[in-house]
Amino acid sequence: MSTSNAQKLPDPDALIETMLLMVAANGTVNDGEMNELSKVVSEHPIFKGFDTEAVAQSFSKAFEALAVEGFEKRMEAIADALGTHHAQLLAFALACQVCFADGRIDETEFALLRTFQIVFGLSDETVSFVITHIQDRDSIDHIVDRLWKLYTETEQPDIQSVYIEVMLLMATEGGVVQEDEITQLAMTVASHADFSGMNTSQVSEAIQTALARIQADGTATRLSALSRQLVDISERTKAMGFAYSILVADGVVAPGESRCLKQMQAAFRLSEEAMKRIVSTIPAE
Repeated sequence: MSTSNAQKLPDPDALIETMLLMVAANGTVNDGEMNELSKVVSEHPIFKGFDTEAVAQSFSKAFEALAVEGFEKRMEAIADALGTHHAQLLAFALACQVCFADGRIDETEFALLRTFQIVFGLSDETVSFVITHIQDRDSIDHIVDRLWKLYTETEQPDIQSVYIEVMLLMATEGGVVQEDEITQLAMTVASHADFSGMNTSQVSEAIQTALARIQADGTATRLSALSRQLVDISERTKAMGFAYSILVADGVVAPGESRCLKQMQAAFRLSEEAMKRIVSTIPAE
């Protein structure tokens, strides 16, 4: 499978667990789907080096984790483990291939695919493309490579402006802009490596554009738009970290700010465990 030089190989265990969740979606293990999963693991180069014992251990760990934590937490953990958009595309395509192994898909399986779509941050167009080509028996690698080519050829969002708008959403929550929070935003932009290369004019323009969008569309709409632009889990985690640093800048967390943080967590599809890690890295003022 061809990948860009920026792509690292995804965690094979996370890919296997993605497929196992699909097999177990309706509470029973379908022989046809399990056979398809085993076939994928034995044939796909991403699992090279996985002998029978390693596969059995991966299966055992996945089923044990599912029994203890349930589907929702395991899907969030898988998204964290996969990390990149490319890896999540591959995982979703593999899940679809296993799902359609018996030639049909029931409501429970379809609902799980939709949940994977949300957790992985995939568009309806991407999901439709994958399902159509899986049903046409196209190869997994061909499907993922075509989607990745389309993704890399599409103009990518200005991630610096996205981060600035996320911080402004927190700073302007409730309609009152706290001086301490704006000071923290300015300090973050001035000192953080992710904003290197932005001059004063560019920062001012990004702030003015973000404020206009927030005022015109409202918090919920802007969060939805921003979540689609933050493709990788690393980007969503970083954005939430920036937002949290604004939240605690004045030493007081207002109810509205707390609600906004929860809205961001939901929009960015971050687990409670991910939030705890973010909070632990940013000391309260």
